Amino acid sequence: GFPARAGSGVTPFLGKLWVIAGFGKPVNADTGLFNDVYFSGDPTLGGGSWALATSSAFATGGRCSFTVAVHRGQLWVIGGEQPRLFSEVYCSGDGVRWSRIIPKGFGTQRLR
Repeated sequence: GFPARAGSGVTPFLGKLWVIAGFGKPVNADTGLFNDVYFSGDPTLGGGSWALATSSAFATGGRCSFTVAVHRGQLWVIGGEQPRLFSEVYCSGDGVRWSRIIPKGFGTQRLR
């Protein structure tokens, strides 16, 4: 399984259920923020069926309270906080390797 958390993103993608980042204790003595991604291909979500895809998804560190979406075959993570607010976007085609995207007109920090 994965550590208990709040403020994470959860979405179906590639026939699996994904849990992305979030907040919990004890994770990081300074922030308590996760920077990981877990997935489960088990439709019953039975115990022990979760696998770690990556422990370092985002170059700028862990986050919580972001928006997650699936669009055009990619996972997207938008915004969030750490405790500062993020105005950045990340995407991944496999849930393991993430790329930071800087879209035009998205310079203002926002919280969903």
